[in-house]
Amino acid sequence: MSIITTYDNRADWLAARRKGLGASDAPVILGLSPFKSALQLYHEKIGMEVERAGELEFLHWGNALEAPIAARYAEVTGRPVTRATNPYTIHWSDDARTPWAFATLDATTRRNTSLESTISLDGEEGALEIKNASVYVGDKWTDEPPVDYQVQNQHQQMVGAFGWGSIAALIGGNKFLWCDIERNNEFINGVLMPALIEFWGRVQNQDPPPIDGSDSAKAFLAQLYPQDKGTVVALDGEAVDWDAELTEAKAKVDEWDAKKQLAENRLKAAIGEHSAATLPNGITYTFKAQTRSEHIVKASTFRVLRRKGSIK
Repeated sequence: MSIITTYDNRADWLAARRKGLGASDAPVILGLSPFKSALQLYHEKIGMEVERAGELEFLHWGNALEAPIAARYAEVTGRPVTRATNPYTIHWSDDARTPWAFATLDATTRRNTSLESTISLDGEEGALEIKNASVYVGDKWTDEPPVDYQVQNQHQQMVGAFGWGSIAALIGGNKFLWCDIERNNEFINGVLMPALIEFWGRVQNQDPPPIDGSDSAKAFLAQLYPQDKGTVVALDGEAVDWDAELTEAKAKVDEWDAKKQLAENRLKAAIGEHSAATLPNGITYTFKAQTRSEHIVKASTFRVLRRKGSIK
């Protein structure tokens, strides 16, 4: 079981969250978050948090829609849903290896003992994660929820000693999806927990994780260092390798951009005044006019080359 602590206000709750690793941190640490890099998370944990544009608005609607999404889950599944009476509640792990691991549960639920055949014990409580998600998430949710959602739920199960969990999501404001997630001890003990321990060790030792090439890391660095001081810093020999890698990458990008432009020009010239062309391998290219409405720039009409189909 977990150790449950409640806080009087959001400020105290946020301060407590900086003292450990929560469920939303787990996919970030594993490199599975599309929104945040491990580098940004590290700086947040050492007290150098940089607020992202629109973050407060996103959090507001996530909290506001939590109750109706929970109600829809209860309606669709026929299961009871129990939400925390105090939103500033944290469940801390009672595992001696990870006493700093925590989860802020949206809710818990129980499988219907009379209607459902379960892998877990009938009626066993599970962690319910509630999501207000964009259409982009719906594109990723096919047979099961996106992997970052599943990792978050596994973390909640680890902290709360749950045998299973469930995810309920409102996609794009008008599509409801849900899915049960069984506890995966092999993943928790072999992948998740070691990664959490390693990352928290970095936080304790003020040892930042390696820079990665993600868009989120790029955006965070721009926020972290928005201005220069007009000074010059001497870098060590490793930076010479970075320079060589960057120079080589730029040369390859230029080379492939030129090849791309040449191939597109050949296709456009071959299509000419026609609207489309078919290739012997079954591929179709369209070359149709599109109109860009006037907004910031002057309205214009232009043609766009598009590839359709797959090779037979």
